[in-house]
Amino acid sequence: MILKGAEIARYLARPDPARPALLIHGQDAMRVALKRAEAVTALTGPGAEAEMRLTRIPGADLRKDPALLLDAAKAVGFFPGPRVVLVDDAPDAAAPAVASALAAW
Repeated sequence: MILKGAEIARYLARPDPARPALLIHGQDAMRVALKRAEAVTALTGPGAEAEMRLTRIPGADLRKDPALLLDAAKAVGFFPGPRVVLVDDAPDAAAPAVASALAAW
């Protein structure tokens, strides 16, 4: 599903928990970062990072070790609530690792 304009705001107001992944991309890095932060907050609430329910993986690390994403997705948190695994700056070369993790998850 590709969302544009107002559809993005509606989705971020009520994210679909049945969708296991969300890809946010664009040419304006600042707008992408803002939408990414909105998505994380919408999915987990405002205290996710403090409650260790947010795992960040640099795209370069994922390329070196494709199992990192699946390991992070399967990790059990200390605090209750939804968890998010965020892959930052993932190049196209990371797509097989993401597809593999989603298939295994």
